[in-house]
Amino acid sequence: MVEFVIVFPVLMLFFLVLLQTTMLLNARQMVHYASFYAARAAIVGASAQTAAEVACAPLAPGPNNMVAFPVKVGLSDLLTTVDVETDGDDVTVNVVHYYAMRVPLINKIFFEIFSEGTLPQDLLDHINTISQFAGLGAVLGGGATTVAHPWEVLKTRLPGNFPFYPIPIRARTTLTREREFRATPDCCQT
Repeated sequence: MVEFVIVFPVLMLFFLVLLQTTMLLNARQMVHYASFYAARAAIVGASAQTAAEVACAPLAPGPNNMVAFPVKVGLSDLLTTVDVETDGDDVTVNVVHYYAMRVPLINKIFFEIFSEGTLPQDLLDHINTISQFAGLGAVLGGGATTVAHPWEVLKTRLPGNFPFYPIPIRARTTLTREREFRATPDCCQT
């Protein structure tokens, strides 16, 4: 019994670190997919921001079901920034998604280690500049939002009522626009 009491907390902490690390690796893959998805959307003339938000929506806090998907897309809008650069035929997309870590205790530890216990200023600026936040406040269940800092509303109304400890995950994708190619009769002769 004594050995169990000594070893169990250490093993439980190890298991929680392993679980959170696995979830972070999954989120990293999804953000890389979101950057590819956004770059592909930018090449064909669609909105890269919307493409990245939809691709990162499963990472947003809340239940994973179709009923909650519009709320998750709205939260993904707050937590995802997209920067599109074009250079001739090349399109480069930089996506930063602030992943809300979900494993209790470990999320706080990782947040303190990787973010030094403070929210990044670029995340706060991005959240404060979202023009659709009043509509998101209604979706989150509080009616129209009239708070000067929407970040405070987001912290208190996240689905599941758990503390929000974000960690930035970055991805970059460069794609080249294809040019039209037409074969001529003399191109294939040897």
